[in-house]
Amino acid sequence: MKVQTGYLYHIKDEFFDKINNKGLMINHENGHSRPSYLAIKE
Repeated sequence: MKVQTGYLYHIKDEFFDKINNKGLMINHENGHSRPSYLAIKE
């Protein structure tokens, strides 16, 4: 998949199962349906 600037992407929960990093899902708690992330190109 080619990630393009200016688009919104949904990350499946299975991705986080593969990464196995509980810190990435910290804002998924307390009733939030999905965590939010921002990517900045350097």
